[in-house]
Amino acid sequence: MSIVSEIKESFRENGTVIRLIYINVAVFLVVRLVSVVWPNFIYATLAMPTTWSGALTHPWTLFTYMFTHFDLIHILFNMLCLYWFGRIFEQIAGNHLVLRVYLLGGLAGALMCLIGLNLSPVGSFMIGASAAIMALLGAVAALAPNYVVNIIFVGNIL
Repeated sequence: MSIVSEIKESFRENGTVIRLIYINVAVFLVVRLVSVVWPNFIYATLAMPTTWSGALTHPWTLFTYMFTHFDLIHILFNMLCLYWFGRIFEQIAGNHLVLRVYLLGGLAGALMCLIGLNLSPVGSFMIGASAAIMALLGAVAALAPNYVVNIIFVGNIL
């Protein structure tokens, strides 16, 4: 079996968290390839501008920013957190709510960024899945506040 068919099979058979990881990694790889010939690609097309005018002229970035990552360390740690917290969320709330919470959390993060950064004169861009992942973690904390996590070399954490 080739690696491509294994990835396709894994994508079909696994839950939403694994699919989101695949999508994020695929976007990262495509962005890396396109950035070779168009170095400004992330900021020109996928990153969310933190100004109201930028967000209004590039409305698709409210979604694309949460699937875009800057470098290998950025995507590595975001995908590790998505896997850990997303799997816990799947156990507690079920697979059918993962995508909704991920997308709504990402949109809420974009809105909070727009509001917060427009209170100051700084203009920039936002990329990464951190807001969406923290929404999953927040949902776990709200749904199961006494959930026990066992961390290696540390022990159980409530």
